Amino acid sequence: MKKRSWKICAVLVILGSLTGLIHPKYAAGFLAGAMIGILLYFRNDSYWNSVVDGGYAEKGTGILHFLINYALMAAVMIISVKLPEYMNIFASAAGLLIIKMTITVEALLPRKESDE
Repeated sequence: MKKRSWKICAVLVILGSLTGLIHPKYAAGFLAGAMIGILLYFRNDSYWNSVVDGGYAEKGTGILHFLINYALMAAVMIISVKLPEYMNIFASAAGLLIIKMTITVEALLPRKESDE
């Protein structure tokens, strides 16, 4: 992602953390999900760069990588379920989607001609 995308992501995280004004558990859930969502982005970026640069992909390539990714996503959701007084599960799910929300917002915002 480019600098513009990270700025949009930061704005979305700040907006999501404002849900803490409604109840702190919403902000806690959103921030936990966003933190894992951003971590997953970097894990996938690193993984796919190494696969492409290495020039190989076999049948079993990445099984462990994807298992860890799904375990991280599940961990946030399970913690939200087990500790509903501290984290909201729906806010956690929204936080996990932070990169997808960033890409969508970036696609909808007009760009400067110099950015294209």
